[in-house]
Amino acid sequence: MVIGLLVIGGAVGIGYFASRPNPGVALISDAVEACDRSGYLEISDGGRTLNVWTEGEETHGASQSELDCVVEMLEVPTSVTSRMWSTRALDGMQSGTWGDFEASWNYHPDNGFKFIVTVAD
Repeated sequence: MVIGLLVIGGAVGIGYFASRPNPGVALISDAVEACDRSGYLEISDGGRTLNVWTEGEETHGASQSELDCVVEMLEVPTSVTSRMWSTRALDGMQSGTWGDFEASWNYHPDNGFKFIVTVAD
């Protein structure tokens, strides 16, 4: 009987932890809900990826304040944001990691800033 209870208890525990949302996925969802005023923040990959396209000289996109909001909500550290804000068109795709997240970004004045955040595996 004790073994049966342990097996059932273990199965219930595994099911509970497997069904809980990943904290990174929840943060991405919360960031979009709090920050998206333009419709240019997009969640994909089952909630594991956030794409942000900002406005460029030749394209429409999210505002700088929306991007700043996302950065704050996802608690992007200064070690990453310093590199983000200094990225030039000539630098190509850049990347950084923190906590549960991996990010890549690039910038071109015509196309704006592209910021892609994924929950790390």
